[in-house]
Amino acid sequence: MEELAHYAYGFILEVGAADGYISYLMKGQGKDVITSDISADACRRAKRFKLNLLICDGRHLPFKDDTFDCIVAGETLEHIKNMGYILAELQRVSKKRIIISLPHEHWKGDRTHVWDIMWRGVMYKGDKLNFDPNLGFSILIMDKKF
Repeated sequence: MEELAHYAYGFILEVGAADGYISYLMKGQGKDVITSDISADACRRAKRFKLNLLICDGRHLPFKDDTFDCIVAGETLEHIKNMGYILAELQRVSKKRIIISLPHEHWKGDRTHVWDIMWRGVMYKGDKLNFDPNLGFSILIMDKKF
């Protein structure tokens, strides 16, 4: 998670933040971050980190186009039924960069995982995919082209 936070810069929105740990790491690195989650309970748990919190649905973000320099969605997309909606919103509100992390394997018995996403060995032209077999997730960094 510290590596993921390292790649974020500028004015940042974390989508699907759960307890806010990644936002907490970014804040500790001196970064300006808004932390969001659809769950009011998750946002209550994140209050312990004294974050700038917003309860909202990542598929309908209440921001203008190109508001944030960077969007972070850590361990979030595997929980979204219509992933295209959230991906479109992340692209819409991002000026420059989107950082996505996904688990390497489906967590057996986790009913909140609606996708079994496997990223191993996948490489995207112009983007960075970090794969470390010792980690339980991959990081995809996408920079907008102008």
